[in-house]
Amino acid sequence: MTHRSYNIDSHKKGFPDTGKKALPPLTVPIEPVATTPSISEDELNDLLFGDEVNKLHICEVPDDAEFGHAIYRDGVYKIQTNTIGRFVTLRNKHIGNNEYHYLPSDGEQSFKMLLPKIPKRFLSGMVELFTNIAKTNNNEVMVQIFWNKTTEEYQMCVPYQEVAGAAITFDRNSGDIIDPNLLWVMDVH
Repeated sequence: MTHRSYNIDSHKKGFPDTGKKALPPLTVPIEPVATTPSISEDELNDLLFGDEVNKLHICEVPDDAEFGHAIYRDGVYKIQTNTIGRFVTLRNKHIGNNEYHYLPSDGEQSFKMLLPKIPKRFLSGMVELFTNIAKTNNNEVMVQIFWNKTTEEYQMCVPYQEVAGAAITFDRNSGDIIDPNLLWVMDVH
């Protein structure tokens, strides 16, 4: 079977194979253009994000914002809140040909801790441990800090780890890190 191309000229003359039957004229239905009603910023957020929790802010991160995005001159910032705290991080940095050059200000990354401060004795103990390990065998060591949901206190753990100079490997699928009662706050090394 041979395959022949089809173009507008052959359409007017009929099928290339037979040349007998003319095809009906090509028609494309044209839909009337509907005017788009203007919508409020809240309605736009609802359409984009599905609810009012994940808001889009322009050149501001309100104190009560738990989730969402903020657009500034230098990029798009993500607002995310969890048990540990509220994080505002730069997600898409605009370099060179800045899409938002008309906005009045650059954004700022931030973190606001929602849990109590980590006790000073934890930090002092970590410094002492790190110093002893460095003096003993010139290696690095990692310490994990967890928030115990039941006792509402911090818990420090030194997981089993393989250390080679400044490289640390540990198993994230065993030990305290998989305890559902413990919230993993940070690794320090």
